[in-house]
Order: sequence, then C-alpha cells, then structure tokens
Amino acid sequence: MLKNYFKVAIRTLLRSRVYSFINILGLSIGISGATLLLIYVNDELSFDAFHRDADRIYRIVTEDKTAEVSRLYGETFTLLAKTLEEELPEVEDQVTLYQTRNQINFRLNGKRITEENWWMVDDNFFRFFDFELIEGNPETVLSEPNSIVLSESLARKYFGDKDPIGKTINEFEWGDFQVTGIVKDVPSNSHIQFDLVVGVNFTAESEWRENLNTWEQPRAYSYLKLLPESNGDELETKMSEFLDKYRGPGSSEDYELDIQALRDIHFGSASIEQGVERFAKGDKSYVLVFTSIALFLLLIAAVNYTNLATSKALFRAKEIGVRKVVGAQKKQLALQFFLESLVITFVATIISVGIIDLVIPYYNQITNKDFEFGLSVLSQYAPMLVTIALLSGLMAGLYPAIFITRFKPVKVLKGEQGIAQGKLSFRKTLVILQFAMSIVMIVAMLVVSNQMQFIKRSDVGFNTEGILVVDINSFYTRRDFRLMKEQFNAIPGVESVSVASRVPGEWKTLTELYIRKGTSNESPDSLRSFYMGFDADVQRTFGFDIVEGNYFSGNDQSDSTKILLNQVAARALGLENPIGAQIKLHRTATRRLDATVIGIVDDFNYQSFHSSVAPLVIGAWNSGLRSIDYFALKLNTNNVANIIDRLTEVHNEFDPATTIEYNFLDTQLEMKYEKEQTANEIFQLGAGLSILVACLGLFGLAAFTVQKRAKELGIRKVLGASEWNIFFLLSSSFVKQVIVGFLIASPAAYLLMANWLNNFSYKTNLGPVTFLIAGGFALLIALVTVSHRSIQAAYSNPVDSLRSE
Repeated sequence: MLKNYFKVAIRTLLRSRVYSFINILGLSIGISGATLLLIYVNDELSFDAFHRDADRIYRIVTEDKTAEVSRLYGETFTLLAKTLEEELPEVEDQVTLYQTRNQINFRLNGKRITEENWWMVDDNFFRFFDFELIEGNPETVLSEPNSIVLSESLARKYFGDKDPIGKTINEFEWGDFQVTGIVKDVPSNSHIQFDLVVGVNFTAESEWRENLNTWEQPRAYSYLKLLPESNGDELETKMSEFLDKYRGPGSSEDYELDIQALRDIHFGSASIEQGVERFAKGDKSYVLVFTSIALFLLLIAAVNYTNLATSKALFRAKEIGVRKVVGAQKKQLALQFFLESLVITFVATIISVGIIDLVIPYYNQITNKDFEFGLSVLSQYAPMLVTIALLSGLMAGLYPAIFITRFKPVKVLKGEQGIAQGKLSFRKTLVILQFAMSIVMIVAMLVVSNQMQFIKRSDVGFNTEGILVVDINSFYTRRDFRLMKEQFNAIPGVESVSVASRVPGEWKTLTELYIRKGTSNESPDSLRSFYMGFDADVQRTFGFDIVEGNYFSGNDQSDSTKILLNQVAARALGLENPIGAQIKLHRTATRRLDATVIGIVDDFNYQSFHSSVAPLVIGAWNSGLRSIDYFALKLNTNNVANIIDRLTEVHNEFDPATTIEYNFLDTQLEMKYEKEQTANEIFQLGAGLSILVACLGLFGLAAFTVQKRAKELGIRKVLGASEWNIFFLLSSSFVKQVIVGFLIASPAAYLLMANWLNNFSYKTNLGPVTFLIAGGFALLIALVTVSHRSIQAAYSNPVDSLRSE
C-alpha cells in the first residue's frame, strides 16, 4: 500500500514540475537557513557540556561590596580553592588557573616566539577538566616541574611532523620547559580557551610567585567540583563564614564569595568582570532571536507549500472525487498528501545538505565560529536535519491533507466543488503571515545596521584613525621607553608618540580606583573611577579637548602629583571650581596619591556605546598608580607596512625577550561590537532568505491565480478591459495582503528592536522611516514577483482562454 502511495506521490510531483520546483526550492532554502541558525544555537547552548562532571563543577566569584552597587569578579584569592578543598567536606576537587601577564615568551631554534592564549595551571588541570589529551596521561602530564602542554595546532606550528614530546622550549624569564603532552585543540564552545598550559610547579624564581601563597588581592581563577550529593546553596553559606576566618574580622564588608555553575558561565557572566570568559561571553537574547528566525524560515517555507497545495487542490478535485467514489477513506487520502509533502521535504533536505556544505565557510566568517559540515561529520548533524525535515513536512502537509480530503465527491464530479471563500481567506491569511514575518526581519536588519552606522559616524571624543598601539611587555621596554620613544618618533610617517598605562577604547581591563575631595581621611564617601596614566605628549596623539585648565607640562617630577578629571568625575565630586582642587586617590594599600587637579577634559567615550561615560582620572605616567603598558603612535597611513617594519626593528633592538605586539585602535574598537555585527549579518541573511522564500510562494500563487481566472480575464478583455485594468486586478489583492502584513508586523518589530536598542546608552532613533522603508521594500518585492505573471495575463489573447469549455 505504501509503495503505491509513494508511486502516486512521485508521479504527481513529476506531472506538476513548476509546482514541485517552487516547493522544493522554497523548502531547501528554509531548511538550509534554519539548520545553519540552529547549528549556531546548539553550539551556544552546549558551552562546557563536554566535561563529564559539568553539572558538579562551579566557578568561584568574588563580590566586591565596597561600592554603592556591588560588583562581581572572576578573580579570587590564590589560596582560596585549595583551602576550601581541605576544610569543606562538600568539595571533592579543585583547580586554580593563573595568568600573570598577557603573553608568554619562548626561544625555539634561535627564534623568539610569543603566545598570548595561555594559562598557568595546577597539576590536576587535565584530571579536573575533560580536555582531550592526544599524548600524555591526565594524571601525570603536569606533575613534573617545568612541564608544558601544547595544543595540537601549536605543536604542529612549532615542530611540524616531528614528535614534540620531550622537546625543550626556553621561556625568557623562567628557563627551560619540557613538552610533556599534546592536547586536542580546545572546542570553541569552551569558556576556557588556550593554546598551551604551563604547570604551576616550576623551579624559576620570580616576583609573582609570592602571590601564590597569599590572601591579598584576588589574582587567580578557581573552580570547585562538588560531591554528587552536595548542594551549591549550602556551600555558599559556608564560604562566607570561611572567608571571614582567613581575612580577619570585618573582611566580609569588602568581599564576599559566590559560586557559579559551569554551565551558566557562558550566558551568566555579563556582570562578571575580569573572568576567564571575558572574551567569550554569550548573550541568550541572541540565541532566542536566532531560534525565532530559524522557525520563521521553516514556517514561511511551510506556508508556501500550504498555499500552493490548497491552490492546486482546485485542479485535483476530480481526482479526489473519483478516489472517494471508488472507496478511498479520508485517512488514506490524508496519508497520500502527507507522503507527497514528505517526499518533497526529503528531496529538499538532500539539496539543503549541499547548500549548507557550500556556504558553511562564509557562515563561519560572519559568526566567528569554526563549524565543520560535510560527509565526515554529517552523522552528528543527522538528528537535527531529520527533526527539521519532519517538522517541515508535517507543518507543510497538515492543512492540505485535511482541506483536500473534505471535498464532497458528488459536488466535485458535477463540477460544483470549488474553493470556498473561507478557504480563500485562509490562504490570504497565510500570505499576510509570511510577509509580516519577513517585514519584522527587514526592520530588525535595518535597525541593527543603522545602529552600527550610528556608532561608526558618532564622535567618540578622541582620535581613532591611524592610531597604532604597541604593547609594553617587558622590563627592558619600560626601562628604556624614552630612548624607544625617540627612535619611534624618528621613523618617517610617525606623527606623534606617547606612552600610556591604558588607552581610550581599552580592550583589556581598565584600571579602577577610588577618589574623594580633600586629603583628609574624614572626607565624604569616595567615588569609584577609572584611571589612565599618560605622558605629556598624549594630547597630540589622541586629541582630547581640554575644557578648563591645562594638560601636563612635561616636567615629570612636577606632573607626577597632577591629575585631570573628565566632566562626569568633576560633577560627581561636586567640584564647582575644580582647578587646584585637592583629590585623594586610592588604588591599593600601597598605591595611593594625594593629587592636584590641573585640568578638566571634555567627556569622551573611552569604553563603548553600550555604557554611559563614567568618571575618569587622567594621571601622569609616573604617578605610581599604574605602570605604563603601551606606546600610542599616530601614523600617516600612506605606508603602514614600512612603518611597522621599522617599529619592529627598534622594538627588537631594545627588547630581547618579547616579539612586538601591536593593534590598530579602530580595529579594536570595532571588536567591542562583534556580537552586534554578527547579529546584523544574520538578520541580513534571515531577511534575505525569508523574502526569497515568500516570493517563491507568491510567484506560484500568482501563476495559479492567473490559471484559475483565465476565462474571467478573457471575458473582461473582450468587454473592453485594458491591460492596465487586468494588471491592477491581479496585483491589487497581493498588495493589500502585504499592507496588512506590514500593519501587523510594525508593532511587533518596534517592541523587539526597542528592547534590543536598550543594550546601548547611545543609540539611533527608532523612527517611522525605518518601518516605511521595510514595508515599501516588501511591497516592491511583491509587485516585482507577481508582475511577470500579471503582465503576461494582461497581454494574452482572450481567444486562447475562451476557445474551449
């Protein structure tokens, strides 16, 4: 029986080639787009799930309650996790990660190598987490002093096809390290990312090692694995009491400890600063949006099928009537139409696999992921594809199967059964739904694009173009920075050079401190502020506007106790006459400064448009509050490659330890909006695909409408209707449906995008023009889609349609 059903289904599809082509193409595009989006969603939702004990692993978070609004940090005290394991029975295991500097520097075969994606870890790291070792035993791979584990890619980069195990790599400060293991490249859905790990147990002495045994400022990243029967909430209560014990009376007023489940880190870390995941924080709202777009695409493709199937039902009415007369039951007819739907969906799914394989490299570029898709990994996507195909087939075939099987055989065979007005209204509703969803995505695309353009056009308050930032990564560079600065200045194309502790648009961690008026400890409550240290040449580089007072004089001794405030900080401190005001700055117990305000700078956006401008203190490079970390150079961008070559030569002359590390400031600023840029491109993709699928369906509907009304149009032309009358008659119905879709879509799109724009403190206007453009574009596309068939019908010879009954 089923075999016969399949034969009939295939014959029907081959007989109606245009109908089949439109449906298969529409479903192929819908399934391809939905699959790509759901691959991204699945990757986001699977963060850190590959660890076997993921449900029992927690990250320790430090809560600083000294400010009016408490703040959360991913860093903790270095001794914390070890002591918790010793004293709390709920803790089965612990591991601590450290990163003492941004990069680690090696010598290998006479070459200097710098790696930034690294961690120093306890020796149980690979026993605690399930990062897959290709070579090495998780129990012992980091147990020996001076052990190092390389990622598969890094091992290939350093040693080619040779076996790296047992090979020696020399770290500039810490001496020789032996390669003891190779780890498979870390999955992209891990919040802990690394290319190499160094065991914490090594023989070299260095200043930072003292911090491994201290309860001073948080400097480590700690994880706990609880016993299966343990409760995280009870552990948090014990941890608060535990911290008081080691930090002394009253310490809980400054810091408290929280725990965060491993699986919650990716999406739950927006408010956590200085964490391991600081460059890979997820946003669950985008997951919901992308899932919705995927469902939209499937729904639009299914609506196409439903519309075309119910339209074509008029031409299959006699077939259904005959089947019913000879004894076919409703469920048998319904099964027949379901099978036709599943056959089309099956073919569309096969085609979509090829489409996905072709576009996956481009998709990886816009999502900043590294997805693989092909025959070798098809099995892991098979459940998703089968689910999407079945869902599409059921959505597409459900209504046609129910609708067509309701035909009355007597009326059908007499020629009286048509498509009732109610059913016609249902098809119109489906078209309206299609275009409403498409218009929502067009609006979303336009709003995100407008916001990104707004960000690019807006004045952030300082120079960004042609600014090259060179990192200071070693003692040698800090010691000889004046000589390096002179030589940098002498390079043709370098217009100015300054040094800084942090730069506007900083992509690392901004320095924070507390400030208050006066020099007395009895002054009013302090204000939390960001801090940047500069030399006297920074204004030439960045072009800050001084609205009151002066900048640094260039006299290092005099400037060391001088500061500038931005307008926000001056207002927050209540300084009516700020020039000459005495300000007390406090960063740590040993880093304090009594300073004099010499100037007020115009507020500039030194973070991103996501947040309002916060209080800022600008101090001298030698204030003692923060050491210099960058050279900032303003370049003439006509010959950048040669300038960088010369900068590298100067850097290597002074710094024997590290390779030059540089970034263009405008590029780093763009990285602050990576999520938004990804969303913009996905909205463009979703909007384009949804419009394309909707237009395929509209084209098919227009063709069937012309076919169904052929005699009516012929009679109208004989009675004197013009070509324009015929075109208007056929197009007006679709135009009305698009307009209704626009009216339905606009409020939904407004609410959606107004909520999205709330992520920005500085944003574009959400005015009516955007919605009118979206509606006008959808209307134009609809008119273009139906115009071919409408014009063809308008200019057809009425004799051809009236010749036979």
